[in-house]
Amino acid sequence: MNKVSSITNQPADVWATIAAGIERDGDRAALGHLEAGFPVYRSDADTPNDAVIRQNPDGSRDLVRFDSEGEHTIKSLG
Repeated sequence: MNKVSSITNQPADVWATIAAGIERDGDRAALGHLEAGFPVYRSDADTPNDAVIRQNPDGSRDLVRFDSEGEHTIKSLG
């Protein structure tokens, strides 16, 4: 009998499949976006709650915030 996840009411092995896919593919999608000239957005444990890190194709990083008027650079992270 399969265990059922209390979060999604789906078989628990769904989470194992998702985790395996992430482990297998790693950062391939993000690297593909960067190689195509597009930024990717991420956060680290110490990223402020109201901001994200924009990783630019040239390797630079910026702390950015979004609001109804769009994206705003808070500061360059190098």
